[in-house]
Amino acid sequence: MLQLVSTLTNGSALFLAFLVLSIQRNANVLANRWLGAFLLMLAFFMLDESFFNAGIYQTCPQLIGLPSLFIFALSPTLYLCVSHFVSIEKRFQALDLLHFTPTGLFVMFSLPLLFAPDAAKLAAIDIPSEKLNPADLIFLSIWVFQLIIYWVLCFQKLRKHRRRMEEITATPDEVRLDWLRNFLIGIGVIIVVLVIDLVFIPVNHPEGSWIDPFYFILIYFLGYFALQQREVFPFAFQEVAGIRQILAEQDTPTHVPKRRLFSEDTLAQLKQQLIMLMEQEKPYRDNELSLPTLARQMRLGTHELSHLINEGFGENFSQFINRYRVEESKNLLRSPKYAHLNMVGIAYEAGFNSKTAFYTAFKKITGVSPTTYQDELGQHPDR
Repeated sequence: MLQLVSTLTNGSALFLAFLVLSIQRNANVLANRWLGAFLLMLAFFMLDESFFNAGIYQTCPQLIGLPSLFIFALSPTLYLCVSHFVSIEKRFQALDLLHFTPTGLFVMFSLPLLFAPDAAKLAAIDIPSEKLNPADLIFLSIWVFQLIIYWVLCFQKLRKHRRRMEEITATPDEVRLDWLRNFLIGIGVIIVVLVIDLVFIPVNHPEGSWIDPFYFILIYFLGYFALQQREVFPFAFQEVAGIRQILAEQDTPTHVPKRRLFSEDTLAQLKQQLIMLMEQEKPYRDNELSLPTLARQMRLGTHELSHLINEGFGENFSQFINRYRVEESKNLLRSPKYAHLNMVGIAYEAGFNSKTAFYTAFKKITGVSPTTYQDELGQHPDR
């Protein structure tokens, strides 16, 4: 049964890698290429055990060593995938190749086995053992350590990205890459399971490894969200420069004073202009509102509007917009005109794009949930 799961997982990983690499999409192009490369490396990694369990190595000994040849490329491809997802206009650089230094060293170390006679290869894999030999133990320990280090780096990059997006959009649920975070959590679980497997389980699994079902679930989870993903930075070319400035400012140490873009009088004037726009035009009711969109309405640059909100109101863009949305939702909850709407309807009418985002922002700003607030008003419609 486990051998069947392993075979299905290998085939699924190869097929998904083919889809990600071959389907022409305009969303997150470079990131998806690295995602496809990661899936390809993962499929090759799992092929080693499948070939062994299915007896393919016995009939085709020339394949011994090939599937695991790029085992050290697995972590760097995942890291570069995450880096491209969370970076605006990131391009491949020659320095990125340094991440593959362990891969090159491992390939060089594997050359004697690859060019060894078939009899020597078969003898190497036919040695019955409940424990790893010292050389394999060293390489696998280094590989697991590499996995852990890159996993931590990926998670740090993703957490930083999620904080950054609050400066750019008031609906970060769409672009904060929850699916990628959950995928990394799954990778973390597999790393733990892998360590247990290497330490406590015999080396050879004639019926397949108990870790294979975890790979199977992870592959299909990733496959679904990889094909459903949206563009992380859906902004026009002329808006990218301003966004890059905003993100660069976030990386500036706190003790370094920020350059002021407006005089006190200009800041006060623009602040009043923005308040009038928010109260009269109510742009916050647009579920897809972003910083560049509001900047166009204010006839300001993206960086200028961000500075205005930060300096004039002491908030980031998400906090500023959600404050208006929460106030609007309170008005809607009090109004008999909207008594027919449930909480989801209230959320969308106020500008939120999900019930979860609505409840989170409402409770954060008011201290109570929308339902509790409604109960305090003495209204009990079916919501």
